[in-house]
Amino acid sequence: MDKKIVDVNELHVEDVPFVGGKGANLGELTNAGFPVPEAFVLTTVAYDYFLSKSKIFSKINKELKAIDRNSDDSLVAASDKIRALFDQCEIPSDLKKEIVSKYKMLFPKGKTGFVAVRSSATAEDLPDASFAGQQETYLNVKDEEDLFDKIRKCWSSLFTARAIAYREKQGYAHEDVKLAVVVQRMVNSEFSGIMFTVDPNSGAKQIVIEGGYGLGEAIVGGEVTPDTYVIDKQKMEILKKRISTQTWKYVRGKNGGVEKKDMPKDMVKSQKIADDRVLEIAEIGRQIEIHYNKPMDMEWCIEDNKAYIVQARPITATGNSSTNETVGDSVSSDAIVASGLGASPGLATGKVIIYDTSMSLDVIKEGDVLVTKMTMPDMVPAMSRAAGIITDEGGMTCHAAIISRELGTPCVVGTGNATECLTNGMEVTVDGTTGNVYKGIIAKKGGDSGASGESTGGNVCAEFVPITGTKVMVNMSMPAKADEISKLPCDGVGLMRIEFLFTNYVGEHPCAFLAEGREQELIDKLADGISKVTRAFYPRPIVLRTSDFKTNEYHDMKGGADYEPNEDNPMIGWRGCSRYVSDSYRDAFMCELKAIKKVRDEMGFKNLNMMLPFVRTIDEVKEITRMMESIGLRRSKDFKLYFMAEVPVIIFMADEFCKYCDAFSIGSNDLTQLTMGCDRDSDILGHMGYFDERNEGVKRAISHLIKVAHENGKYVSICGQGPSVYPEFTEFLVEEGIDGISLNPDTFYKTKRIIASAEQKIMLRDLRELRNRL
Repeated sequence: MDKKIVDVNELHVEDVPFVGGKGANLGELTNAGFPVPEAFVLTTVAYDYFLSKSKIFSKINKELKAIDRNSDDSLVAASDKIRALFDQCEIPSDLKKEIVSKYKMLFPKGKTGFVAVRSSATAEDLPDASFAGQQETYLNVKDEEDLFDKIRKCWSSLFTARAIAYREKQGYAHEDVKLAVVVQRMVNSEFSGIMFTVDPNSGAKQIVIEGGYGLGEAIVGGEVTPDTYVIDKQKMEILKKRISTQTWKYVRGKNGGVEKKDMPKDMVKSQKIADDRVLEIAEIGRQIEIHYNKPMDMEWCIEDNKAYIVQARPITATGNSSTNETVGDSVSSDAIVASGLGASPGLATGKVIIYDTSMSLDVIKEGDVLVTKMTMPDMVPAMSRAAGIITDEGGMTCHAAIISRELGTPCVVGTGNATECLTNGMEVTVDGTTGNVYKGIIAKKGGDSGASGESTGGNVCAEFVPITGTKVMVNMSMPAKADEISKLPCDGVGLMRIEFLFTNYVGEHPCAFLAEGREQELIDKLADGISKVTRAFYPRPIVLRTSDFKTNEYHDMKGGADYEPNEDNPMIGWRGCSRYVSDSYRDAFMCELKAIKKVRDEMGFKNLNMMLPFVRTIDEVKEITRMMESIGLRRSKDFKLYFMAEVPVIIFMADEFCKYCDAFSIGSNDLTQLTMGCDRDSDILGHMGYFDERNEGVKRAISHLIKVAHENGKYVSICGQGPSVYPEFTEFLVEEGIDGISLNPDTFYKTKRIIASAEQKIMLRDLRELRNRL
């Protein structure tokens, strides 16, 4: 795309590299017929054009390099200098003319009106990246000069302190993230809110809607605690409500922008939105989820009795309260010192630091419990250091909640008075699962260490780690978390997905690299990401699974549309090994192999092993073996080749597949899906209980694989979600003699204890049987 400005109705979701996540998603929704306000987008071409004409990028890099990474104040100072560079430069006159022309087209001929100006980053609103609140949005922008100013401010918000810190923490190169700007007709909202099509705290398949009076910035920013409505997605019935108190709202200011307005007393404690309106909004959300075929997070508003969707994106992080630890009923309720909404599950302890915006963020140290009225985007660097987070205001979808789930930090929001009832230095326990805050350090119920996602949690109590005969490993996707997760007393990494490296380190379809003669660049980027994990865990073994993108996932990458076909059912389409042996993808897979060889031979990390996904035939593994050997990758005592056991054929022909690998790793999600003929993403079948790893047919398949593999001297592990969710399934695996179990880091301690208990039961039973025989 070479246009500097495009109408939103020209865009689709695959246009993210040019118009960012917000722009692409708004275009997708518009073209699908959903109620979206009129808009146009300044593309990344316009952003690059501005930088080229202003000649400021070298100055930006100079400021970035001078930052003291151990000081938030240094980060803020650099950000201020960079943003001032943008303010000092005019938008080129030819681009201004285009902007004015598109601006006038948003309104009836001869009239002007207010617009919202929204930042849209090219790595934002993607399935694996949460940039919540990092770039800026301006409401009620009133005229052309105001519009030019806010566009520049949006561009410069790519370099806010929180955005710089987040990119560095997550491994995004600053030059790889660009900014588009959405200019959208302003909806003067009477009511507004946020909607998730799955519960963001528990992961339950229910729609959660939060709503309040006035413009939505108060809810998004966590300045007010909204009403919360939970809707059954199948029956479309309201299951529960939490009605909040709202004493003020944001409205349009006299000269644009926003200002606060007090609510009439009779509306302060009322339900904000009628039940029928709640269900209408929920149905829009359900249809959007069906359109995208994935859980979605969206902002909605109502003007003149009509509902609009003003933003939508795939959900980037949810908790899973069924697998996170909680104080539960082990402690008297008298110990509760504050209570609110559990916004990011898990348990953490630490000393309270009460923060307000007049203070330096440097006061928040590693392992503190951050207590504040509400979090602001600028606070992300400090939030990443906190063991737990507590706020006075906010709901399940406010900034504090979203970022906490992304960081895997236990969080309680909407307490109303935590900043008043807690004191600096006070030791507390934050229960992000139930929403309670307890006085003192409380041992965990079951003792799991950590919060949701790839995190080992904050400053939690010391854990007892039992010894097990079964290897207990962890799953990894984010190299930036490797140093933290490597501190777990695990036996290594049982599953590292290379897909994360493609989406976050590479950011472009591999075939596009090859077409431009950039093969070595691709190899180096992959090797750099892999080595971060091998180095952190060395000498413990790492099992790297080579790419398993489906065509619809690769299609959405930069350059992907030129190389990916459209498939009706990508889940069982051109994925895994079938790609590697195809003429059109063979060279791209060779780059993955060369990156593995580089990490092992040039960087010296011999703890790296390799796993092939979605294995279907003997012929394809023979061909892949030849490809590996062509560059010197051969199975050996210190280089193991694993096959993912996902497709039932590998179960039926296990004796044959054993000849070509050293180990198997059971992918219980896909194995269950393909054994049961059940789409794992189907709400209907899931609700009916069809998708369940504990099904007898699935268990028999696993038992057969373990038996045949062991007869042939092969190692068998499992890397699906089943063991961490179902203790009885874990016991079954141990009983069958599984050699290794790989878990999400947040479930490590709890599941390792279940494994130890199962092993002890088996030993005790065997001893009793031996005694009886004697």
